[in-house]
Amino acid sequence: MLDTILFWSLWCIMFCIGSSLRPADFLSVIHGHRSLLIGMVSLIVIVPLLDIGIACLYHPPPAILFGLVLLATTPGGVLSNVLTDLAKGNVALSVSLSIGVSALYVVIVPFIVTLAQTIIFSQAMPVSVSSLGLLGDIVLITVLPVSCGMLVGGYLPASCKRLLNPVKLACTATLLVLYAVLLYHQRAALQAGIRQIAWAVLGMNCVNPLWGWLVCRLGRVSHRDTVPIVFEHLIRQEGTAIFIAVALLHREESALPLIMNSLFSIIIGSGIMRYFRSRG
Repeated sequence: MLDTILFWSLWCIMFCIGSSLRPADFLSVIHGHRSLLIGMVSLIVIVPLLDIGIACLYHPPPAILFGLVLLATTPGGVLSNVLTDLAKGNVALSVSLSIGVSALYVVIVPFIVTLAQTIIFSQAMPVSVSSLGLLGDIVLITVLPVSCGMLVGGYLPASCKRLLNPVKLACTATLLVLYAVLLYHQRAALQAGIRQIAWAVLGMNCVNPLWGWLVCRLGRVSHRDTVPIVFEHLIRQEGTAIFIAVALLHREESALPLIMNSLFSIIIGSGIMRYFRSRG
């Protein structure tokens, strides 16, 4: 029951995201520019390595470490687009980064999950996962609803615009309730490892935006383009990663770092947004 509600809530959110996108958004990723390239290379290569290193510093239990690896490799979330807009940054670049990294994520995440499970659970809990099957499940929850949303949004833009916010709000509220249920189910594991989880997640949320800002300075990226790159380094698609951990792999404990990350990233992101607004 929990898996089904999680699936359809996330599916509807991804559908809503797709309804506001057009093919031109994807073409902007293909044509791209220097800021886009700098952001994508950092998000795809550097950030996962930094975050996995931070996770390993705290020597968490295997299930928690697996959740931190999922968090480290998860692309930027939709909230980054909203924060970029509020901070007067380049929203088109934010959307392009989200689309570009998410598209690659859909392709490589089955292999990341398989490799992480093999390394982390090789002794205590060996698990066999079909990369092809996992790819199909992830496409079902990402590419399919986004594609359907784009199709419906193209033919019925007025209806989609009218229903977009209420549907997204209802589904987001449902996800928050599900997160609370997961926390309750895993309260013993949370109490036992809350310090390790909190410090690791807090470390990621401090290092990632700082690195995003630094790479922009080194690359001489404009302030307007720096804003979305920093937010893409901070905000994550926890919902997709939680779906993978809970619904596909049945590892509820691994969802704890992802849920905690939602809280930290919103608090830190709000502070960064106010800073950028004051400078914009």
